[in-house]
Amino acid sequence: MVLKKLFAVLTGIATVFSVSTARIAVNAEETYEAAFEGVVTDAGEYVSAMTIDFKDKKPAAIENDTFEVLMTSTVDYGAQKGNPYAYYDASKPLPVVKTEVSGTTAKVYFKLDAAPVLTWLGEGRNFPAVLGFTITQKKEIKATTNDGRELTVKDAVITTKATSWKDLANAELKKFKDVQDEINYQFYKGTNDKLIVFFHGNGEGDFEDPDTHEMKLTNNNAAQILANRGGAAWVSEEAQAVFGDASVMAFQAPSMWYYAVRDNLLETAYNEIMDVIKENNINSEEVYLSGASAGGYMSTRMVIAYPDLFKAAMINCPALDAADTRSGLTGSTPTDEELAKIKDSRTRIWLVQGETDSSVSPELCAKRIWDIVTKDAKVSEKKFEGDQGIASGFTTYETDDNKYKLSLYETVDLGEVTGITGDKRQGGKLKFAEDYDLDGKYEEVKYSDHWSWIYTLRNNPEAANGTHIWEWAVYENTGKTVSAEQIVNVKGDDWGPSVDKVILTFEEDVEAEGLNKDTFKVREIKEAFNWATFQPTTNIVERQVTDVYLCDEKGEKAKDKTGKTAAVELYISPNDGSPFYYELFTGFNRWVDQYRLEVYGEVTQGGEKVNVSAAKDYDFYDNEQWISEPADSFKQATFTASDKTPIVYGEWVPEAEEGVKKALVIWLHGAGEGTNKGKNDNYIDLLGNEVTALVSDEFQNLFGGAYVVTPQAPTMWMDDGKGAYQSEGNSCYRTALKEFIDDYVAKHENIDKSRIIIGGCSNGGYMTIEMVLKFPGYFYKAYPICEAYTDSAITDDEIKALAESRTGIWFTYAKNDGTVDPTACSEPTIKRLRDAGKEVHVSAWEDVHDTTGRFTGEDGKPHQYNGHWSWIYFDNNENKCDECGLNEWEWLAMQEMHRLYNPNSGEHFYTAKAAEKDFLVEQGWQYENIGWVAPGNSETPVYRLYNANGGEHHYTMNAGEKDALVGFGWTYEGIGWHSDDAKGVPLYREYNPNMRACNHNYTTNKKEHDYLVSIGWKDEGTAWYGVKVK
Repeated sequence: MVLKKLFAVLTGIATVFSVSTARIAVNAEETYEAAFEGVVTDAGEYVSAMTIDFKDKKPAAIENDTFEVLMTSTVDYGAQKGNPYAYYDASKPLPVVKTEVSGTTAKVYFKLDAAPVLTWLGEGRNFPAVLGFTITQKKEIKATTNDGRELTVKDAVITTKATSWKDLANAELKKFKDVQDEINYQFYKGTNDKLIVFFHGNGEGDFEDPDTHEMKLTNNNAAQILANRGGAAWVSEEAQAVFGDASVMAFQAPSMWYYAVRDNLLETAYNEIMDVIKENNINSEEVYLSGASAGGYMSTRMVIAYPDLFKAAMINCPALDAADTRSGLTGSTPTDEELAKIKDSRTRIWLVQGETDSSVSPELCAKRIWDIVTKDAKVSEKKFEGDQGIASGFTTYETDDNKYKLSLYETVDLGEVTGITGDKRQGGKLKFAEDYDLDGKYEEVKYSDHWSWIYTLRNNPEAANGTHIWEWAVYENTGKTVSAEQIVNVKGDDWGPSVDKVILTFEEDVEAEGLNKDTFKVREIKEAFNWATFQPTTNIVERQVTDVYLCDEKGEKAKDKTGKTAAVELYISPNDGSPFYYELFTGFNRWVDQYRLEVYGEVTQGGEKVNVSAAKDYDFYDNEQWISEPADSFKQATFTASDKTPIVYGEWVPEAEEGVKKALVIWLHGAGEGTNKGKNDNYIDLLGNEVTALVSDEFQNLFGGAYVVTPQAPTMWMDDGKGAYQSEGNSCYRTALKEFIDDYVAKHENIDKSRIIIGGCSNGGYMTIEMVLKFPGYFYKAYPICEAYTDSAITDDEIKALAESRTGIWFTYAKNDGTVDPTACSEPTIKRLRDAGKEVHVSAWEDVHDTTGRFTGEDGKPHQYNGHWSWIYFDNNENKCDECGLNEWEWLAMQEMHRLYNPNSGEHFYTAKAAEKDFLVEQGWQYENIGWVAPGNSETPVYRLYNANGGEHHYTMNAGEKDALVGFGWTYEGIGWHSDDAKGVPLYREYNPNMRACNHNYTTNKKEHDYLVSIGWKDEGTAWYGVKVK
């Protein structure tokens, strides 16, 4: 009803608006400004998009061919200065791949390999171009002004100020600061104490005057961050998620790195690195190195010259063999003796190159370094498939001390080539997976087999233990490295599930004393949703390790001194560790499609410290890959209703006790936890709202054990049968749910049919109300939470029937609920029930906030949850009734004891079972109302016995008395109820010596007790105790 009323209001507004306006044909010949964006791809920076602001006009939509954009690219330096870039065709419009409209702006996306920002000069350099754009409107645009007029935009004049790479919006490049020094560099100031140093390839250097040999003729200091993601990759979100927001230095050679020895570039670079370390509080133990081609050569030289400077080096196609040729100087190429010095360096090295390389020979470059540094070392290898199943596959070779690795990538389209040194050999292409047309589908693109640096800049090279090159650089150390099998524990909490523990199983025992949380790091890579952009994304974070200890297979702490299994505990919070993904446009929670956990650390085995590196990609739909106590204690099953509706459910069965019937507690989930037509399992339900609280010791002890079932709707409980929401009591799943409950009760004879309890939150709160309205009196109690049943849809007859039924009800909601309006649902329904004479319990909270003390906001106050999440209070048993003095769980568990009187025999009879009470009333017994309230469970059972000869019942806490009566021929009928161990309300016992049978009475009424004693009944003291209720 609420939804329908909202729709009616909106429809009415739209109708009024359409009557008062009409489309006005306006020829809006105006001038608009276009802004351009750039993105650094694997092949360098390209113009990626154009945004036009239409001022006060809101375009309805634009198409890919609404605008034609022509770009000119002019050489800005060298022999061809002022000429059009020879390799770019300015006569062809930039291909448009998609468009977007938001408010007054329209955005046009270009194919990402169409409009390069760099030009390639005859001098062998990449250099920023002078850009020019001509924008022509080709199609009319329907638009609306802010005052409601509809008009047509055509023949618009579009201008732009963009003339260079600096005018393009590029979030990655904007992070850099231009630093002019002896060797210029681009610098990004990170927030942690790490530093990444990058040396570019030969094409990105500055210029040398051929006659005077004067360096840095242009001081452009840009090509190294514009070309092939060489600099940009290291400031990307993906890289910084691994390196923890490290600072980045992207040097630009004054001319060529091959002059490193001649011009003392090594010492100059070292001094500038040390200055940055000092000025920016960099940890000198956390400096990382990467270089490509000529930069790979420079990186190798730096490691030789400064063996203790770098923690790890990622060296790509190091052009050692080209050094003498390019520089014209003998001795530029390192000797074998120089390369052998690397073995004495602390620097770990991962080399990357193609199996063939048309520019520099792998045998004389990466393989040469590898052969020298791994001489006499034990080496293993593993082959990997290419990225997306499209890119080149590769083989990684690695030493068993984890210090050196080499990844060689497969090449295709082989043929004879001439290398830089003039040698003839085989060369070809490397394959990459690219999405240049932005359709979400990767396609194969082939680049030169020299461009192997792309793989490193994508974090693609992988080791046998599953670690990728960036993670290896940051998290792993030199020395023996062992892997471990891992499995995670998923804990249900106030906000939903979180991965709170990684359980590692080693091949050999580890020592408890050698476990230290400070030596462990855990990285989480998972699918996520960016609420700022409303787009899917990948989150890469370092999880906080809170403890490490030996454990059993389920992660419970063990006291052993050694063992093969260790647990790594992780900090969790509303923002940390969730394996759920909320689909905004479907409204369902689901397991993330991508979840990878990488664990790095140190353990002691046999007295020796060894490194740990364990990575795993999880599929949470495979329940064997993770554990979750107590969710795993639920059995998963499916019930099929008569209309073929499948009801997936979890069930928890309490331990059976002879002669004891148990309550059934039903939980109905919110909208996000349905099966989404079979895609989700019941764990989504169990962990989405800490439903596992219902099988906690605290909850179960109150009941003395209770059955718990968690049925799931195929969609949402409020489904009208057509996939749309309704809130007026017409759920298409009502019949199926009732059939499920009836079937489940029928198949479990130990369920107490008089104690079927139903409840749930939001959508499930709605369904709770629908079930108690449509089946009045069937349920013992109900606990609707933030329920969404529109009160105006409830008839007076339904209110009357529920008010007169035996069903107890406790509402929970928060007054600041922004999802379900309590003033339209819970509050008016509560009032109507109370006006009808129904006792209704209510927990109306001002808001929903953390009550555990674990989380606070910036203001120091408790963390605020969404106001709709009032189920948190129920899950934590924080709802309390001021009128009765009970908390909600106690209220759910307690049993109202019916007292009846047989006028024919004079017997008083007591039972918690409504069905038994009703049957006896039909037989002529008189109902004397509720005698007392018994706890759902206690340490003190009250036994019920029956004497067939005298036709009477007897009740006692005394097991000896029970056994004696059984010995005399009485029938033991099991535990009738429990006595309150808190001794809240005494039940007095009197005996009538004048009666042969039916001679006991039990009462909480002291006056009744005293009166019976005064007329000759014998006072037998206190029989048992009931719960004290206000």
